[in-house]
Amino acid sequence: MQRIAQSKHEIAVKYESYDPNTKGSAVDLNGLNGMTAGEIKYTAFGVGYNLYVIDNVKFMIYCYMLSNEVNKIAGFTGDLKDNIFTARMQYRC
Repeated sequence: MQRIAQSKHEIAVKYESYDPNTKGSAVDLNGLNGMTAGEIKYTAFGVGYNLYVIDNVKFMIYCYMLSNEVNKIAGFTGDLKDNIFTARMQYRC
């Protein structure tokens, strides 16, 4: 997260990658050799924006884009539609 100068605006950027099985590849994930959906690699990229209206009120929007490794396991033969968009208002007493 980074506040833009001395303004009420803040941006956030996040990247993450999770690969539980670094010894296998998408070609190995076919469901026949003992490899399961629990061994699929996931990557995620998130972008967000915060606006501090006053000291006690903040608005936030965030888009989280997930991508899974494409393989031959049923249900994972393509990228899943699992992106997340969040809009939030926070009030602090």
